[in-house]
Amino acid sequence: MKKLKNPMLQFSLNKNRIKTPLSDKIYLTVIWLFLAILLVIIIFPMLNMFALGFSNGVYNSKVILLPKGLNFSSFSYILRENEFKVAFINSVIITISITVLSTLFMALLAYPMSIEDFPFKKVLMIIFIIPMLFSAGIVPSYLLVKALGILNTLTPLIVLSIFNTFNMLLMKTYFENLPTSVIEAAKIDGSGELQLLFSIIIPMSVPVIATTAFFTIFGAWNNYGGAMIFCQTNANAQPLAYYIYNMLGASNVGITDQFKIINKLNIQSAAIIISMIPVLIVYPFVMRNLKEGLVIGSDK
Repeated sequence: MKKLKNPMLQFSLNKNRIKTPLSDKIYLTVIWLFLAILLVIIIFPMLNMFALGFSNGVYNSKVILLPKGLNFSSFSYILRENEFKVAFINSVIITISITVLSTLFMALLAYPMSIEDFPFKKVLMIIFIIPMLFSAGIVPSYLLVKALGILNTLTPLIVLSIFNTFNMLLMKTYFENLPTSVIEAAKIDGSGELQLLFSIIIPMSVPVIATTAFFTIFGAWNNYGGAMIFCQTNANAQPLAYYIYNMLGASNVGITDQFKIINKLNIQSAAIIISMIPVLIVYPFVMRNLKEGLVIGSDK
């Protein structure tokens, strides 16, 4: 910004500038200090984990933020583990299936619920919200899965996570705020409800679709609770999060592999780092859609 040539005018502007009260300055200072401390609390364990992942187990006691005895042995070791590879593939299948099915079904459900004169709308909303607030519990779900004969498979991990009332409410609220002129014009042109949803509503709702999809991906990828209940006795149907959970709680009793004993903490860190990579890859893509999606619908 260019400075004003007239010094009197510059002085007048500086004089009339609103000064920040001392109380606001103190408040902002405290907030920034709190955020800085919180950032250190969050970042420090992550940096320590990354340092351990690339370190030699012999030097673990000296590792703080930088690796000691830099090597990739822990990564190569965990990548050779067949159980790790199976768990990783299971997590990919579970996450993709839940994300696609949940996003599709919640959009199909949110659209009619966003229509003002939709029949029995209030009654249906109550039916949807009650299970969100009051769950039936683990035992009925387990008995149902066992009765259906899908225990110790990936099916219950996928099916029981498809319905998400919170995501449906997010989509419903976003659909209600879309410009009605575009929707009415599409109806005048003869668009049916499904055509209207997939050709107009969803392209205009990329931000909320991306947001709910990211929530679903993050939740499905890191979920190990379902595997603890439904897949505990079948290692071939366990996701990566549950594999890491078991790894962190395992002891050295019965282990004869000296490398694994010495580098136990390093192998655990390497597994966690690898498990973070898919989410880190997806995150920028989702954020790009959140920014660009605001104009995609109107452009089309």
